[in-house]
Amino acid sequence: MCYNRIMEKKGFTVLNNLQNRLKSKRFYLAGLIILVLISAVLVLIGIGYKGKDSEKPKEEEKEEKSEDYSDYKNEQWEFEIKYPNDWEKQEETLDAGFAVSFLAPQETSDDLARENVTVLALMPEQQNFDELMARIIEEIPKDSNANLMDYSKVIVSGYPGYKLSYSYVDYYSGKLQSLHYFINARDKWYQALYVALESTYPQYLPQAQIIIDSFVIK
Repeated sequence: MCYNRIMEKKGFTVLNNLQNRLKSKRFYLAGLIILVLISAVLVLIGIGYKGKDSEKPKEEEKEEKSEDYSDYKNEQWEFEIKYPNDWEKQEETLDAGFAVSFLAPQETSDDLARENVTVLALMPEQQNFDELMARIIEEIPKDSNANLMDYSKVIVSGYPGYKLSYSYVDYYSGKLQSLHYFINARDKWYQALYVALESTYPQYLPQAQIIIDSFVIK
């Protein structure tokens, strides 16, 4: 089995284990926080390494190309976003949602952690969004592998949300940094996040911010 497939299998095994932990009340909050972080990591060690033969999800999708950016539109999950024409798009159907990732061009053949922007669309649980975010913000600093650097309330596409900036250590990729938006669109919850190695995070941040700023909920 090739390295990319091994990494992909490991990544989704971790995700499945975390989802099982979420079913336990005792581990619910910790599991949710880790799942938020792992979702970004999976883009690096799983989604980002799929080959051209990857099966595409059955989502209704449209794309329109401009000079520098393409428009990604997802009709089922009711959002659209722009991404650079030279970035690679990868999609995944999740148990309770959908994810699309846009990966920066691979710099070298052994580039194992590609900078990326990911959008997660999820069906919300029966819980209060603000209370859940307050608990996440409270719990992240308790993780010895994570560092919450900043957070604030924001409005994204007319909907309330939170913006978190944090770093964390991943076993496979090393120290990662993320800019993470959580958006409450009532019947759907969205996450838009930029993930990169700490060493390359500043270099790609301006372009990643342009991508995230183009995110629109229809």
